[in-house]
Amino acid sequence: MTKATVGQTEVIVQEGKCLNGEVVASSFGFTLYLKAPDKSGQCQNNITTYKWVKEGGKYYDVTDPQKKEELAFVFSDNNTKLSYSTPSDNGLVTIYLTKVR
Repeated sequence: MTKATVGQTEVIVQEGKCLNGEVVASSFGFTLYLKAPDKSGQCQNNITTYKWVKEGGKYYDVTDPQKKEELAFVFSDNNTKLSYSTPSDNGLVTIYLTKVR
């Protein structure tokens, strides 16, 4: 992860700080590993796994088959960069990742 935005606030990932993330993806899903401060400022590790399908060039979260939702993914630079957005209590959260392998 290179940076994250929450609402209008942008934070750049820095070595040793409590903000880092990565995505491990396969053809049937992905896992998001995210380290970020909680509301009280304490560093928290979160691991979230999603099942997905790709239809018509878009990815959909099918973790709950009764609730299929489009994932807000934007790929760029020949699929080496990814941004992912999701709503939160503090506004829209967007994380920016760069492919390392």
